[in-house]
Amino acid sequence: MNAGGVAYARTRRVDDALVERARACWVSDLHEGLGPIAGRMATMSERMRPLALGIRMAGAAITVRPAPGDNLFLHRALASASKGDVLVVAANGEAGAQWGYLAALQAERIGLAGVVVHGTIRDVDQLAQMRYPVWATAISPAHPEKKGAGALNAPSCATASWCIRATWSSATATA
Repeated sequence: MNAGGVAYARTRRVDDALVERARACWVSDLHEGLGPIAGRMATMSERMRPLALGIRMAGAAITVRPAPGDNLFLHRALASASKGDVLVVAANGEAGAQWGYLAALQAERIGLAGVVVHGTIRDVDQLAQMRYPVWATAISPAHPEKKGAGALNAPSCATASWCIRATWSSATATA
């Protein structure tokens, strides 16, 4: 197993009170409150979809940039995550699902607020049945490798228009 890459162990955590205030807001209101330029820069791809409607989440972001088709660093992120965190995976649509039922079970045990994957997820029937908070841009049954490099808690760009620096993430799933 080649676990090369970079992991930033010390990140500036967002204040819990700010997370609670964000959780009470709709994402569209947060977007508008940022203004036209910052709002566009902080908005994820329009291809991002919730797996289930009626779910909200907010939390400190743990960013992951995996190697193409690999999710080893996602598991490293799960090992370093804390209760209430949101995992933000910038796989940029590479093949090999980044998230599935077994990862969600682990995340549920940790108490993660949810996960956002710019890339593929799998086991969607089980995830939907759990009502686990997950947003993704694609679904595929393909499994990922677990041998590549990656980045953890590094500034991460999931699309050309969305960049996050390990601060916080919020999402709303509505019809």
